[in-house]
Amino acid sequence: MNAELDPHRVVRLLTHHSSPLDNKTLISLAQARENAVRQKASPSYSWVFAGHVFTLPHRPRIEYQLLLVCVLAAALFIAIDAWQDDQDQQNADIDIAILTDELPLDVFIDSN
Repeated sequence: MNAELDPHRVVRLLTHHSSPLDNKTLISLAQARENAVRQKASPSYSWVFAGHVFTLPHRPRIEYQLLLVCVLAAALFIAIDAWQDDQDQQNADIDIAILTDELPLDVFIDSN
């Protein structure tokens, strides 16, 4: 058996062997073909979350990669901002402890 199909030969065979079919069956086959061609022309990606189906229209792969990079960059900036806020809060706590004499300055002096 040949691994590659000749599309023209397939069309000829289908046309030749569909002639004995009735009109209703031919109309159904034509509608099925149109639906298949339409779906092939505009593929979409679907996933199910919590019983709901979400469908995205097909986009070039580069757009999804760009979206992923943007999301990761935003997550990185949010993490850095949270870390800086934590550091600022720790520095403020130390400053308050020094100013209220709860923490002696000798702790910060290097006596080597």
